[in-house]
Amino acid sequence: MGVPTVVVMAEGHLSREPAERVTGMEMDEISLESKCSWEDLREQSEFLKSLADPVRLKILKLLLRGELCVCELASVFHISQPTLSYHLRILEREGILRSRREGKSRYYSIRNEEVAGIVSRIMELLEAWIERTRLK
Repeated sequence: MGVPTVVVMAEGHLSREPAERVTGMEMDEISLESKCSWEDLREQSEFLKSLADPVRLKILKLLLRGELCVCELASVFHISQPTLSYHLRILEREGILRSRREGKSRYYSIRNEEVAGIVSRIMELLEAWIERTRLK
């Protein structure tokens, strides 16, 4: 059995470190330093869960370039329009996307620059982490 490790973030990068190197704080100290309530953690968890799907990640990558109508998004995916709408609703419900209707078409975009920055940064970190783990 190998040495126990934990995932840590340092200088914007995720890495695995031996557990004994990061256990300097007791659990009581960690919980005292935490400024997040359980409600905050639940909301953060729901936000991250909404990203945890390859279709939704692809939707976000496309929308980071700009607004698209459902028909444009549907042309990229080989899924039914109701399935695409399901994924879009999840992202809209979590406050990641906004939509507007123009005639019979519905257009989607990233809610605002702050959300676009968060989503973009999460994707950058994940892509870098995946690349590093593939090299091992």
